[in-house]
Amino acid sequence: MGRALHCSGPLKQQPTGYNLILVNRFLVDFRQRRYCFPTVQTLWIALAGALGAVTRYRIAAAVGVRSFPWATLGINVVGCFALAMLLSGPAASRRPMSVNITLSIGFLGAFTTFSTFGYETFTMLRTDRPGTALMYVLASVMGGVLAASAGYAFATSRALG
Repeated sequence: MGRALHCSGPLKQQPTGYNLILVNRFLVDFRQRRYCFPTVQTLWIALAGALGAVTRYRIAAAVGVRSFPWATLGINVVGCFALAMLLSGPAASRRPMSVNITLSIGFLGAFTTFSTFGYETFTMLRTDRPGTALMYVLASVMGGVLAASAGYAFATSRALG
């Protein structure tokens, strides 16, 4: 393997054999019911996640509470753009995979927030604002897809210039 792995499960040895499956860079040995992951990578993801969560909190606090969840919408659309830009184009393949994983799962995973989107939509429906809820869902989904498309286009066009 060449890397120090932390394993959990019934056996505390490095994984071997043909029962291993690579799932998002995590080694999973289903036969032995254990998993192994690079410990340092996990710490980087946790640190990036903390930074993403704090960034989201600070933006939401700066925007404040409104009748429409502008902060969550903006954060999620920007997150879609950033994720597509991060994982697309030639720069994505030149960057170490550990950096892409840390930024995508850690920072952007904590920065964007599907649970808040779901709860805010539910709250609008519960408080008899179905039109606003529908507009929020459409703006979030369409805005996210368009932002991801723009991020991809930006990342891939940079190779041309």
